[in-house]
Amino acid sequence: MTPVAFLLALMATIARATTQHQDAGVIRTARAPLLKKVETQLRVIREMQTSISNAFDLLAHGPLGASLGAPNQVAERLLDVQTRLGANKQSMHIAKLNVASSRPLYLTSCLDCGCDICNSGGVNKRGMFAPVETAIFRAIVGENCNNGATVVDVGANVGYFTMLAGDAGCRTIAFEPQPIPNAMARASVALNGMGLNVTVHRCAISAVAGKGSFVTGRSWGFNRVAPSATNEGDTDMRPLSDFVESDVLLLKVDTEGFEDQVVAGSKEVFTTHVVHNVVMEVKQRDKQQRRDMLRQMMLDAGLKHAYNYVEDYGFTSFMQQGANLGAVLTDVTDTILNSRYDVPLAAEDIWFTREKLAFVA
Repeated sequence: MTPVAFLLALMATIARATTQHQDAGVIRTARAPLLKKVETQLRVIREMQTSISNAFDLLAHGPLGASLGAPNQVAERLLDVQTRLGANKQSMHIAKLNVASSRPLYLTSCLDCGCDICNSGGVNKRGMFAPVETAIFRAIVGENCNNGATVVDVGANVGYFTMLAGDAGCRTIAFEPQPIPNAMARASVALNGMGLNVTVHRCAISAVAGKGSFVTGRSWGFNRVAPSATNEGDTDMRPLSDFVESDVLLLKVDTEGFEDQVVAGSKEVFTTHVVHNVVMEVKQRDKQQRRDMLRQMMLDAGLKHAYNYVEDYGFTSFMQQGANLGAVLTDVTDTILNSRYDVPLAAEDIWFTREKLAFVA
């Protein structure tokens, strides 16, 4: 198979897999001839996550790797093929990220596939997602990853923040239990040549090892895991201590309401290693149970400061004011540590640190 044929096959494989996931295997008429050729070339397994994984494994580890060239060259060729094929709903999309980097950085994305990071003004349109959290990430990893510091991404989705950490040189451990986003994140690792430092696991972090199932939200970004009382389900659940054996520069948690389980499953890491920063999306942030969970996490992990911020998903206020973190971060340390239940938090995103941030008023 020629490199171009392989690239076509890779893209069509993912188009087929996402289409199967969305509409139970109904192949769009416009894609049928190409997909039929792909079936012949790659013997695509119809089960969705297996076919995606096989295609990505060929890209990352297959015998065609040498003929395809360096990771960035592969991504550029995919972009070229993507342009010639035209944009198709449910198809794979390679987005070039618009973030400061010493090299081109790519994210395996998709079109009209329920991925909020990809669409809704995300990476497909702007090359960036969640500009406030992106700025926080860059502020943390940009100065601290040269020594091989560890970043943990719990709820990685398609791997946007995983790519930012890997690009900075951090040893990055990511967790995404959903099969399609997990496979897309692994593809991005391969496309950017980060396989030596970045690992994406398909499991959820929880208080104890076991099994769970998904509670479906309105899109991939809003699905969450629910533990099973009978230890049954299609999702592996494990404590963070099974994977982390060193200090952690940054722990990011975005699990759509599963934060209490993640925090409980991280307690051993908090008490045996130094965790310098935690960035967390907290659902039902003003409930007493959630406030108590956050307070105990700060005490266990030795986190001294907490800052609340409103994400600028519309790329308006934060970006127009010069991306100044000091202008959007509010110190809520007293509110959390002193159990000020009567004081509401302005937003669900909170940054916990060991050291007070000099640029916050």
